Amino acid sequence: MKLQGQLVDKLPLKEAATRSINPPGSLMPLLISQRCLSNATEELARQTGALVKSHYSPIVETITMPKRGHGPRPITILPPEARVLYEALVQELEPHLPASSRDIDIDEHRKFGTDDSVDPTKYIVDFDIAAFYEYVDHRILAEELLMQTMNSSAVSALNDLLHAMFPRKIGIPQAMQPSHRISDAYIQKLERQLVRKGFSVHRYVDDFRLIADDQSAAHDAIEYAVDMAREIGLVLADGKTKLWPKQRVKEDIDKINRAFDEFRSQAEDELWAVETERMGYDDEPFFDDDDDDDDLAAQDEDEIDFASLSRVIEDWSRGEEPMRGVHAHFGPGTLKRLQSATSRLEDDWLVKITEREPIRLYEVISYLRRRSEMDQNWAALRRLTQLPRQSPWAKLWMVGLAGQLAAGASEHEREILDWVKQLLQDRHETVRAEAAWFLSRRRSISMEELAEIYMQASDVTRVGVAACVGSLDGNTASTVGKAIKGDSKLCNAAYNWGSTYVD
Repeated sequence: MKLQGQLVDKLPLKEAATRSINPPGSLMPLLISQRCLSNATEELARQTGALVKSHYSPIVETITMPKRGHGPRPITILPPEARVLYEALVQELEPHLPASSRDIDIDEHRKFGTDDSVDPTKYIVDFDIAAFYEYVDHRILAEELLMQTMNSSAVSALNDLLHAMFPRKIGIPQAMQPSHRISDAYIQKLERQLVRKGFSVHRYVDDFRLIADDQSAAHDAIEYAVDMAREIGLVLADGKTKLWPKQRVKEDIDKINRAFDEFRSQAEDELWAVETERMGYDDEPFFDDDDDDDDLAAQDEDEIDFASLSRVIEDWSRGEEPMRGVHAHFGPGTLKRLQSATSRLEDDWLVKITEREPIRLYEVISYLRRRSEMDQNWAALRRLTQLPRQSPWAKLWMVGLAGQLAAGASEHEREILDWVKQLLQDRHETVRAEAAWFLSRRRSISMEELAEIYMQASDVTRVGVAACVGSLDGNTASTVGKAIKGDSKLCNAAYNWGSTYVD
C-alpha cells in the first residue's frame, strides 16, 4: 500500500505511536516489541510515515486466545508501524463514528424489555453474531465508514491497510481498540435495518435484544435478522439465538437475583463494592493490568471480609452450572478486591478456575503478580504451566508473570526457567520473543540463540528481539549487537532501551 503524502502528514501519527505502545483496555499483555519502543515514539511515527509514503506491505502473525465459552479466538499481532497506522487512521475517522456500544452498562442490555412499561404478553429475542470480527467484509465496512465520515482518503487508506493484513478482504484485528470502534459502525447497519422493520432493538457490541409482539413475530424477527446479517456477510450464532416470553425472562432475572442475594448475604458491603466495578465484555479486561499497585496496597485490609469473599472464589472454583452467571458476575471483581488482603486464596481454587475457564487466566495472573508470597507465586505459576490447554495467549501471560516474580525466591523457579526455554522453539514468533526477553533478563540464553531468533523474526517481533540482545550486551555492544543496531533506527532504539533496562 502507498498513501498520499498530504494524507500522511495530516494523520495523528505521534499520538497514535504513543497510544500503540500501551493501548488501553486490552486482554493482551504488553509485548516486548511494544515496550522496547516506549522511548522512541517520535521515531516510530516518522518511520511509519516514511514507509507508507513509499510502499508498505505489513506482515502479521495470528495467535489464539480462549473465548469465554468453547473454542479459540484468533488475535492478529501487528508490527509496530502497522499498529501506529491503524490507530492513526481510526483516530482520523473517530469524530464521525457512532457512539461506542461498549460505553453502555451491560446490565442495561440484559434488562432491556423486562421493565413494567413493556406489555407482559411481548416476546424477547436474543441473538449474537458468530465470529463477528473474523467476517467483517472490507468492502461493506468501507462503504459504511464513508457514509458516516465522508472522509474518502482515510477510508480508502484504512481499506488498503486491512487488505494488506487480510488478503481475503474479510476480517479485522481482534482485541484492539480501533477495531472496536469500526466494528460498531459495521454492525450498526444491521441494527438500523431491524429498527426500520419496526422492532425495538438494543445492542451491546454484537449482542442483540429485540422486543416482538408475540411468538410468531419473534420467529419472524429471527428470520429477518438471519437474512439481514447475511447481507453483510455475517451469521447468527446458533447456540445463542433464543426467544422467550417477557415473563420468562423476568423470572430468570429474578432467579439470578435471588442467587445474587444469597451471595450478598455472606458479605453485603463487600459484594456491593464489587458490583460497583465496571462489568465488561469477554474481550475486555475486568480491570487493567496496569492498575496502580500502590493504590491497591493502600486499601485498608481491615475492611476486607476475607472469609466471606474467599467463599465466593471457592464456590467459583467448583464450577456448579446453576451458579455460573453468579460467578461471572462476582468472581473477577472479588479477585481484584482480595489482591491486597492479608490472607492468600488457595492456589487450588485459582488453578481450577483457570482450567475450567481459560480466559480467566488474565484475572488469576493479575491477582498473583500483586501477592508478596513469592514461593507460592512461583508454585502456582508452575501449576498453571502444566495445565493441558496452553494457548499462545496463555503462554504470553505466564511468561510475563515469570518476569515479574523475584528471582531466587523459590525452588520452582528452575522448572519455570526450563519451561520458558522450551518456548524458544514455539511456532509463534511472538511467544519466542517473549521467552527470549525473560531469558535475557535472567542471562539464561546465549547470543547465538538470540541471533538465530532474530534471523527468524519478521517485522512483528524484530525490535523486541533487538531489545533482548541489548539486554544481554549491557554497556558493551557485541558483534551481533552492533549489527542489529545498524539494521534500522527502530532496532537501534530498541537495542538501546534493552541495554539500559532495569527491572
